[in-house]
Amino acid sequence: MKRLALIAAIALPLFTIATVPTFANARIKQQTTAKFEGMLGRFVGMFGGKAAKEGLTSTAAVKGNRKATMSDTTGQIIDLSEEKVYDLNIKKKEYTVTTFEQIRQRMREEAEKLKQQQAKAEPSEKGQPQKPQQEYEVD
Repeated sequence: MKRLALIAAIALPLFTIATVPTFANARIKQQTTAKFEGMLGRFVGMFGGKAAKEGLTSTAAVKGNRKATMSDTTGQIIDLSEEKVYDLNIKKKEYTVTTFEQIRQRMREEAEKLKQQQAKAEPSEKGQPQKPQQEYEVD
C-alpha cells in the first residue's frame, strides 16, 4: 500500500506538469523617458507634446509563435508560423503585411548596393596611396 501511495505521489505531479502547454506566455510593459535640463529642457517640454512629458510606453507580448509589440501610435506583429510581419499604424487604422522572403530579398539588395558602393570607393590600384586630383602650392 505504501508503494502504491509513493508511486501516486510521484506520478501525479509529473502528469500535471506534462499536461501544461509547452509554450510560454509573456507580457512586458516598458516605459522610456528622457529628461533635458536648462533651456533645451524647457523648449522640449513646451513643444514636445505628451511623449516628452510622460515618456513613451510600449508593450510586448509573446504567445506561441507570435510576438506583438504595441506603442501609442504603432505596432508590429511577427508570426513565425506564417512567416509574416504585420506593421500596424494605429492612428491611420492601416496595416501592411511583409513576408520573410520579401525581407530577405530587401536585405540581399541592400548588401549588393553596399558592395557596389565599397567597390567604387576603393582606389583602383591596391597598395598604393591615392593621388590627389589637384595640386596646390602653399607659401
